[in-house]
Amino acid sequence: DADVEDGVLVSDVYAWKGLYNLIICGGIDNDAEIVQKPVGESGTMWVPVGDPTDAALLTLFRKSGLDEAKLRQHYEVVMEFPFESELKRMSKVCKDGERYVVFTKGATEVLLPLCRSVHSPSGPKPLTPAEESRIGRLAQSFAEQGYRVISLAYRPIDSLPGASDARGAAERDLIYVGFACIVDPPRDGVREAVDACHSAGINVVMITGDSAATAKTIARDLNILGPNSLVVEGGQIPELSDDEFARVNVFARVNPEHKQIIVERYQSQRKVVAMTGDGVNDALALAMSDAGVAMGITGTDVAKEAADIVITDDSFASIVTGVHEGRGLFSKIRMMVYFYIAINLFESIVFFGAMFILPSTITMLTPWQSLYLVATTHSFPGLALVFDKTSPHAMEERPRDSEEIITRPLAVFMVLNVALMAFGAAMAYFLTYTGWLGIVDIYPENLEGFYTIVTRPAKATIMMLTVILLLESTIVFIIRRINMPVTKSIREPGTIRYFVLIGLVYIAHLGLMYIYPAQEILDSVGLKFYFMPLTMYDWVICILLALPAIVGMELYKRRLRKNNITL
Repeated sequence: DADVEDGVLVSDVYAWKGLYNLIICGGIDNDAEIVQKPVGESGTMWVPVGDPTDAALLTLFRKSGLDEAKLRQHYEVVMEFPFESELKRMSKVCKDGERYVVFTKGATEVLLPLCRSVHSPSGPKPLTPAEESRIGRLAQSFAEQGYRVISLAYRPIDSLPGASDARGAAERDLIYVGFACIVDPPRDGVREAVDACHSAGINVVMITGDSAATAKTIARDLNILGPNSLVVEGGQIPELSDDEFARVNVFARVNPEHKQIIVERYQSQRKVVAMTGDGVNDALALAMSDAGVAMGITGTDVAKEAADIVITDDSFASIVTGVHEGRGLFSKIRMMVYFYIAINLFESIVFFGAMFILPSTITMLTPWQSLYLVATTHSFPGLALVFDKTSPHAMEERPRDSEEIITRPLAVFMVLNVALMAFGAAMAYFLTYTGWLGIVDIYPENLEGFYTIVTRPAKATIMMLTVILLLESTIVFIIRRINMPVTKSIREPGTIRYFVLIGLVYIAHLGLMYIYPAQEILDSVGLKFYFMPLTMYDWVICILLALPAIVGMELYKRRLRKNNITL
């Protein structure tokens, strides 16, 4: 049982020969370094360089009170066998007086079979199957609590192993001294980032060299494991069916070639794969994935070159933040494309349609009125979309195909939107131009502006421009968060930018309409906009004609939400 209650606080490491040997083995058989780096103006902090497991064992070595310089001088390294993912162990051969000693560390299930003896207070004793089983169970129980368990062993030898199979000759008949339990807690915010991925329809998979027990515990704490999730080791991957593979959320004891197989199998199932990594052995998998993400701090140059993205703080939460911002950017692109296609279709229907209906003597828009339309309703609402903030709810929508800018549901939505807008603007012109049923007429207030001669076609144009202003300034609020009701979207961050930019359009429109000296100045330099003041009644008519497109689209969005259809 890992919950050992009879632990002893060690004040003198020399008095505990087994612990002494374990600390020396972990400190000498080590490739990490711990350096002091400045923080701020006067502070410093210790920073590990190299493998975190090695750094943890080196920290234990240096905090033990042993004389590191003296021990390193005594145990001079003369031969090294570096860590390999396939072997899951590393060793160093050191001088020990007239003899040599092999220090080895690695995964418990790998190291125990290489040991013939186990350390005891009276010296090495044979490692019996019962003792080996007890050590395995104890290591497993710590692993199930989320510890990374590293076993350590040594072996005195009389001479250096020969060149042929030197590693095999050195790493055999070892004396097992014990294991170290290392806690590598997840960073703050990782669980929340995993939950955000789940809500966004992103499946998070852990790929690790740790044991299955350790990986399972950590994955459960981070909410990576679901009710039907599987935990498998790298060697089991080829045996998995497609259905079983799809249920795996934790791959443990993984070698570099396993990572490539994992990426290939996901891609064969038409999944979009983002792969993270930091080592040289990760480079191929990073290059194969749809989005390779390398670590900026611990990542090797090879991994960074192979990756598409480099995360500067090595944080999973930063990756999720990047996904959130990417979704916001993609949404902006979609809505900007929608906005300009919709308003151009809408205006084309109105203006080109009028060319076939109106007499040739009637000009619907003057050149300066056309320029006014482009400079105001075509520009500022689009700028509002550009400078919008990313929705806090962006991670709640399902993933999209990056090539699906205008989806089928969105295209149908656009057709209805364009039709309703064209109807409103055309009716504004028709009712004013024809005076049908006397709904719109020329009133004395219309003659009080700079242009005192007002014809029906001239007023019809201004009525139509006003409806276009109302429609194109409100369409951005409708499509800004297209899967939300506008009453909810206006409460999201960044709304003030919309009001400011669109407010400028209304100021220009009202200024041309009611500030008569402005028209006089513009007319004097050849800018003839021919705006006349509209009455309150005229504005009511314009608003009523714009409402079908505004209210109608919101009602249609509500219907789509009820049917669980996203745009």
